Amino acid sequence: MLAQKNEIMTCIENQFLRRLDYHLAQEHINESLLLSNCVIEFLDLNSLEFLEDVVIRNCVIHKLVIYSSWFSGRLNYYL
Repeated sequence: MLAQKNEIMTCIENQFLRRLDYHLAQEHINESLLLSNCVIEFLDLNSLEFLEDVVIRNCVIHKLVIYSSWFSGRLNYYL
């Protein structure tokens, strides 16, 4: 379950994404982010600091890069 720190949440559900990268993710670092039931070819969250919760649920991710990333809220990953 997500903590109720921030009422703003971006939900990306049931999508096929070739690339979700720094530029798209940077728009959501001040709000909770939910990725659910997605197929993501390349998830690049390199060198970002997320201030709220990030939830990845039931996603297939072919390549994941989170080097030097900080999750000040929390990172939850559910298969």
